[in-house]
Amino acid sequence: MGNRKHLKRADRTYKDLKQKQKAKIADCMFEKTCDYYREHDKLPEGEDSEKIAGQIYQRVKGIAEKASFDEVYRLYLYRLPRYEARIAENGLPERKEKKKEDADKPKIPIISSIDPCFIVCSLIASNVPQK
Repeated sequence: MGNRKHLKRADRTYKDLKQKQKAKIADCMFEKTCDYYREHDKLPEGEDSEKIAGQIYQRVKGIAEKASFDEVYRLYLYRLPRYEARIAENGLPERKEKKKEDADKPKIPIISSIDPCFIVCSLIASNVPQK
């Protein structure tokens, strides 16, 4: 395993997160910034950026309990000008639609929740010739 120490969730700060986790947080920051931009046609400032950082902080707090709001807020303010340049250069990205798994899947009844006696009786009743 090497010399790497394993930290429990309660002991981790933002700096202790893996690069993949930090990348997901950065994606979340950019996505929330784009959502705000779509609604207001400008980037968040002051109280609005603090509100967005608060939403992101809730997500970070779930994986790194020792992370502070100030740390996340400073990081968001640091990235905000880069997001502005990215939006100006590439435009707003298309919104990702959430997966519609239920609409794509054929509906199959769940037999495990039905009483087995009901199934047997239904099968017997359907095979009985009508008079």
